[in-house]
Amino acid sequence: MQRAMVEVLNAVYEVDFLGFSYGFRPQRSPHNALDAVVEAIEGRKVNWVLDLDIRGFFDAIDHEWLIKERGEGKPDTFDFLGFSHICSKSRRGKFTVLRKTSAKKLRNKLSKLKKTMRQRLHWSIPDLCKWLKSVIVGHCRYYGVPWNGKSLTRFRSEIIRMWCRSLRRRSQKHRITWKRMSRIAKRWLPNPFICHPYPLQRMRVNT
Repeated sequence: MQRAMVEVLNAVYEVDFLGFSYGFRPQRSPHNALDAVVEAIEGRKVNWVLDLDIRGFFDAIDHEWLIKERGEGKPDTFDFLGFSHICSKSRRGKFTVLRKTSAKKLRNKLSKLKKTMRQRLHWSIPDLCKWLKSVIVGHCRYYGVPWNGKSLTRFRSEIIRMWCRSLRRRSQKHRITWKRMSRIAKRWLPNPFICHPYPLQRMRVNT
């Protein structure tokens, strides 16, 4: 019933959406919106970025709007959909926008994983490995964009450190060395990977 209602509402309201509308639309994902932001900043005269969270807007309308500007005419750094967008230059000196996992999002996610890992302290290693593998793969499927490899590597490394401390707590007689932990991680945990194309490549395919 809910699925049928969604299809009806999509058919009714889809014609009213503008081309830059991405939220809750069929065949449009957060990464389509992220690509559009990068292409707009890199290819157009963008002087500022307005970062506005509409949740609870009307009951908190006195809050200041966040506007970030840079003296050279382009926004400096801002967060959007879990990524920090950083204005930079390529090796050839061309203006470009780098995307990295938001530091705040990364800290929050690692904090939640730490709590969950404590709850699963006595899980068997194969079961815990299966879960951690799904965590890393799911993280990379969202945050695996070009130029974000270092953040992905850091996420995996932090998981390995938490896992090592967890195993040491569980085994009081035998301390897990970091060398042995590295071998376990190499066997069970996947390496970070980039799975999303560059913004312009995806937009060419979708247009």
